[in-house]
Amino acid sequence: SIFFGDDDDADVGAVIYEHQYNRMSFKTAATERMRISADGRVGIGTGTDGLSELLTVAGDTTIKAATPKLILEDSDDSSKISLLQNGNNFAIYDEVNTTYRFTIANDGKTGIGVTSPFTFLDIQPPSGYSVSPTVRINDANRTGSYLSMMDQTTTNQDSVKIGAVGNEFVVHSGGSEKLRIDSSGKVGVGTTSPAAQLDIQ
Repeated sequence: SIFFGDDDDADVGAVIYEHQYNRMSFKTAATERMRISADGRVGIGTGTDGLSELLTVAGDTTIKAATPKLILEDSDDSSKISLLQNGNNFAIYDEVNTTYRFTIANDGKTGIGVTSPFTFLDIQPPSGYSVSPTVRINDANRTGSYLSMMDQTTTNQDSVKIGAVGNEFVVHSGGSEKLRIDSSGKVGVGTTSPAAQLDIQ
C-alpha cells in the first residue's frame, strides 16, 4: 500500500492493495473513492465487492466533449450504437450504418429516422426502405388497441380515440364507439354490427 499524508493526517490519501481479497482501492480525504475487485470490476463511490457490472458508478456522471457520446458495441463488432449529444439535441446514432436512428430536439420534438423533426413526432423511413412506413400499436393481451387524442378540455384518455378491434376499425368520441368499419368494408354509424354498406342507427 502507498499512503499520502501530511502533519495533520498521515493517511488522508492512499492506494491500497489487499492480498487477502486480491482487490485494489483508492482513497482521498480518508475515504475510499474507487475499488477494483479481483475479477476486474470497478466501483466508483460504492466501496463494495460483488458488483454485477464491469463499471458501477454511484452518483451522476458527466461526459464532456465537442460531441459527447456513449458507445454501445457488441463483442463481434457487428453492431455499434452511440447515445450522443448532437448540438443541443439528444440522438441515437448507428455507427455501423452511419445514420441517425432517433432524435429528441431541444424543443421537445421527436424524430425517428430524421435529425430535424418538423412535428412533435416525425417518422421517416431509412433511405432505400422498400416498405411503406407503418406505426404499429399491438396489445396481444386484450381485445382492442387504440390511439387516444386529447387537448386541454378533453375529459379523459378514453373520450376520443381510434383503434382496431379484431379486423375492424373503430372510432370513439364522448367515451363510446360512434363509427365502425368491419372487415368486409361495411360502415356502421351508431352500431357495432353494420348490416349494409352504410348502416346508420
